[in-house]
Amino acid sequence: MSNGHRYLVKTACFTLFFLGLLAAFNAAIDPYQLFHTPAIAGLNDKKTDIFFQLAVTKPYQFYAGDNANVVLGSSRAGRAIDPNHPLLSERRFYNYATPGGTPEHDYLKLRSTIASKPVKHIYYFVDFFTFNTYYDLPSSVTEAFRRRTAYGTVRFIQQFVEDLSASLLGYYATRDSVRTMRKQSAAASGAIPFTTLLPDGRWDLSSANDRRSEQAFTQAENGYLRQNWFLPADGRFSLHERPSAPNRSFSYFKATLEMAQKHNLNMTIVILPVHARLLENLDNVGLWPNFEYWKRQLVTINEQIATDQGTKPFPLWDFNDYSEVSTEPVNDEVLPQWFYDSAHPHVNTGNRILDIISGQQVDDFGNQLTSNNVDNWLALQRSNREGYRAANRSLTDGIQRRVAKFRKRNQRYIEAPPQTAP
Repeated sequence: MSNGHRYLVKTACFTLFFLGLLAAFNAAIDPYQLFHTPAIAGLNDKKTDIFFQLAVTKPYQFYAGDNANVVLGSSRAGRAIDPNHPLLSERRFYNYATPGGTPEHDYLKLRSTIASKPVKHIYYFVDFFTFNTYYDLPSSVTEAFRRRTAYGTVRFIQQFVEDLSASLLGYYATRDSVRTMRKQSAAASGAIPFTTLLPDGRWDLSSANDRRSEQAFTQAENGYLRQNWFLPADGRFSLHERPSAPNRSFSYFKATLEMAQKHNLNMTIVILPVHARLLENLDNVGLWPNFEYWKRQLVTINEQIATDQGTKPFPLWDFNDYSEVSTEPVNDEVLPQWFYDSAHPHVNTGNRILDIISGQQVDDFGNQLTSNNVDNWLALQRSNREGYRAANRSLTDGIQRRVAKFRKRNQRYIEAPPQTAP
């Protein structure tokens, strides 16, 4: 063997050895809970960098379990809806919600679920901000869901190999492994938050000890003003659908309901609440007409699809209103009972909603919407909004001033809602 060949062999062996060590390190730290590596205190048990990778981890967790029925939605449902609630636990539900999840993602999740497991029941939690014509997540996330058409297919295996390679050998996985290991003591002491993905798909966020409710609520509201409601690059919001800018969210919402009707699934559609403070921000930034239009269209689409299919509309519940729950006081002395922050309801709220939907509890929180009552319901919420403002004038005036100052510094392009259904 020539010196050149020896050099190539040594280089190849060293490269393979290095890659093996790298893969072993990332598998041992397991920053995304993808490999079910045993949790070791001080090394890897506090997952500080998993949140934005939940869309990668959860599909494999779901396929590996014995759950067939699923919860769909975004981070609101991911934190608030507990599959251990009696309404869900008896039917073996998995919380398949993912951060920022779009109607397209929910459609793709349901499609792969139907292709892989004997699904019968779906709880579909929809979010207003994901219906913005211009809202989207990285194309790689969407493409990964597209490939998971059914467990064990060639496309599924292809995506699995890509996910496995990225999680064992990728730069970001290695970076997050190092971060996770270095942050263990800070997370354990409560200096920084960390996320725990539970076997049933719901995740817990352990807050830092110095977290202040007022600050957390304000940060969430600013986040929606800056990016969640609007395209971060140029601040656009629209519910229109045009050839040049198709509204894929309405299209995929329709497709999801059609698929559920076609397969005779028991689906319940739910609009989860946000805190009244966030509703105030929504109104002051100019989105309220679109907000009401969106709710009306959910009702219209649901009933039209049922008519086309010759079936009954799915139950559609709205809890995103001015209620006892959404108007709870926020201060740093007492932890809020119903919300983690302005955008994310507490699991207590999720349990209360499931109690109402199942008929175990009757109160004035939320309402099941139909074309016969939606206009009255929206009018009631406008009236309740005025009542909330009258009772909390200092707070709501402060929000109005803060939003007005924000709009002076940050241009927002809000298109009036369409005149006809999308």
